[in-house]
Amino acid sequence: MTPLTDRQLIDELQRRIEQRSQAYDELEQLNQTLQQVNQKLIEAERLKTNFLSNARNEIINPLTSILSLSESLGANKDLPAEEIRQRAALIHQEAAQLDFQWHNIFASAEIEAGDVVIEYYDFDIMQTIKDITAKFKKIAADRNVRFIYDGVFPDQLIIRSDPQKLQLILENLMMNALQYTYHGTDVNIALTHKAETLSIAVTDHGTGIDSADHKRIFDRFTRLNTNVATPGQGHGLGLSLVKFYLELLGGEIKLHSQRDHGSTFTICIPDHTHTTDSSGSATHGQDFLFDQSELF
Repeated sequence: MTPLTDRQLIDELQRRIEQRSQAYDELEQLNQTLQQVNQKLIEAERLKTNFLSNARNEIINPLTSILSLSESLGANKDLPAEEIRQRAALIHQEAAQLDFQWHNIFASAEIEAGDVVIEYYDFDIMQTIKDITAKFKKIAADRNVRFIYDGVFPDQLIIRSDPQKLQLILENLMMNALQYTYHGTDVNIALTHKAETLSIAVTDHGTGIDSADHKRIFDRFTRLNTNVATPGQGHGLGLSLVKFYLELLGGEIKLHSQRDHGSTFTICIPDHTHTTDSSGSATHGQDFLFDQSELF
């Protein structure tokens, strides 16, 4: 074995020091990455905990009202007809709210499982809009809010898309508008259909949204009002579902809003009436929960 010269020994020691220094740098970088991942997991857990609290309230409250109101109807056989009508209307309102929340939760579960399937059918979008406004009519009346159709609304407009996905998209936009518009104002709905593209704008006249929050409101479980006990304010799924579904449908959503000047959410989706598209599937899985780089 040939002994190393002093120069060779120094070079070898320097090489090993550089290797060890590089290894330390890589270890430090890995440690920072792990800390970032851990922080994201902690934040995701906090968001999901808030979501579960909100979802519990959004389900239990209307269900309790339905049980109580229906029990009172059955127990009081001599109620005046007008009182019966009012209580039945309240039951319908609470049931509509519960149905809306369940659809959001079930849709989120499908997304998490990667089981979302897009199915294209021909349907009347005008009837879909009328059905939604009728479903939320009592909620709007309680807030003294009117649904106003802007522009030209035909009696019928047949398009080709996924009717269930589009209905849930519009329900979330209209429910948000009802919740955030001021009492005694209107929720405006505008529709245009040209060049095989459908655009629907939903405008409220409420507090508006700061420009800094325009992207954040589309993150999962995000609510600008962080008071989880606030009733009727949703659980932070709606707009994330809207964005997710629109991307699957090849569409997009635009937001025009500023503080104290209301908000307009505009969706644009392709109309596949003249195509042969029939179905599609999504396999996004857990990205729906943990990817915070997007977006109700």
